[in-house]
Order: sequence, then C-alpha cells, then structure tokens
Amino acid sequence: KSTDYIGRAWFHPLYNADAVGHSTVIAGHAIPHKMVEQFRASSNDGNKKELHYDSLARANDLVRQTPHATINILRRSQLTKAGDYEKSLGHRGPKPNSVYVRNAVRLSDSLLGNE
Repeated sequence: KSTDYIGRAWFHPLYNADAVGHSTVIAGHAIPHKMVEQFRASSNDGNKKELHYDSLARANDLVRQTPHATINILRRSQLTKAGDYEKSLGHRGPKPNSVYVRNAVRLSDSLLGNE
C-alpha cells in the first residue's frame, strides 16, 4: 500500500481539526485539540502560563493553514531517518509530543496576541 512508501500531511486555508471529526491521531492531519491540551497539561516544561482552550484550538488549526490547499508528500525513508535521528538523541531529544504543544503555544503567543 502507498503508506509503506510515503507519508502525507494535509494543509488548507480553512483547516479546522474539529471538522475532521477525529478524537485520535489520523496520519496526515493535525492532532486533535484535546490531545494538544492533554500533552500540555502533562508536560514539565515549567511554562504553564494560562492558555485558554479556544486559543489553543485556534493555534493548533493555524499549524495546518496555508494559502492554498496542499498535500505534503514525504518519502517513508525520510520519515524513518528523522525518527531514527530523534531516537539517537536519547534524553537530549525532544519529549514525545512536545512539538505539538510548542507550535500551538508559539502561534498563540505571536499570532493571536496571547503574550
């Protein structure tokens, strides 16, 4: 099947994770807002300033919004190499799921004025 050879990521000017209607990770889509909220609550990053759910959800959607509808196609070999590299970092590497929280918080801060 094609996913043995490629990975896909969907982007759209009006991307809305709630419209996808998922409560778990679906390859190629942004992770559900509630999952980002849970990852943030369980992280130990020391940066727990208040971030309302609506702002978090909006920022999580912004991660997948682009000027034009786009499908990013990635070679499976690229994804495997990236995963292997991340594993090789051991404790120096990013915590699991931290990138989703970091992206949402940064977008919320800079684009939505939640500084």
